[in-house]
Amino acid sequence: MGDSHATLLRKHAAPDLLFEWSVTAPAKHFFGKFHEADKMGLRITPDHLIAQFPNLDENRLQAMQNARARLNDQLQTVLEAKVPVLSTLGGATYRFCRAHAAAHRSDPNQPSKLSKKMITVILQEFCQHYLDFYEALLERCGNVTFIVGPSRYPPQQKDLWLHYDGFMIDRLSQVGVNVVDIRPETCDADLRLRSAYEADDVLHANAAWYDVLCDNLSTHFPAFDRIAKRTVAKDEVPE
Repeated sequence: MGDSHATLLRKHAAPDLLFEWSVTAPAKHFFGKFHEADKMGLRITPDHLIAQFPNLDENRLQAMQNARARLNDQLQTVLEAKVPVLSTLGGATYRFCRAHAAAHRSDPNQPSKLSKKMITVILQEFCQHYLDFYEALLERCGNVTFIVGPSRYPPQQKDLWLHYDGFMIDRLSQVGVNVVDIRPETCDADLRLRSAYEADDVLHANAAWYDVLCDNLSTHFPAFDRIAKRTVAKDEVPE
């Protein structure tokens, strides 16, 4: 379940398999209030799209409404199956950093307009929809794992990026969500993704990174190892 990182994981682990229990779409489809949960159930809803994307024209709005409807159908399949859930939802750190980069600087020569306390308050509001979704998902599935995304931050966004990731890891751990974090194996001392694990774009990780992730997931989910297909030999994984 999740955004482009989840899609890439699915394709990397088992490119020849069609996953029956999969809920994936670009991160924008899970932005803002994308779900509702009550005694009737948990569902992904298009009801709040206009509030989150006020500049959508009619065609784009319809396309996003259709996407939310598809995602909800997929979510219901997952809930009915009652299977453990792997998720990257809330791991698109760049969306938060992009929204607040202008007010924050990691450069000591350009003091940030945001104190750590202010950032935490902003994070609480920004992440609350993800946290609420995970709690509702955990209540219904019983086993939910959050995958921390590739740490590909621009140097000037280091503090903001790491603050976001740390906030999500801390809050999700508190409510009982498992966390898989392979930054220690794939990042430098500043928790920035090493170049050997970068994809050709500015956001995603490459096959070597997903091999490390697959190995990690296999220790948590033995069944995962039976479907995962390695695309990089172990002795080719960068040190």
